[in-house]
Amino acid sequence: MTRALLAMDTAACLRVAGDRTGAATTAAGVWARLPRGYREGLIRSRAQLLRQ
Repeated sequence: MTRALLAMDTAACLRVAGDRTGAATTAAGVWARLPRGYREGLIRSRAQLLRQ
């Protein structure tokens, strides 16, 4: 779970740096690899922030 959160943070940094494609690719990859039970809480909130 920690690695997934760090990868989402990396995606957020990419977005701030202007690499929206890299951010989306990173976030989608993290989301796809997580089991459904882990797609709530912090992961979901960070993914939603990226989406905005």
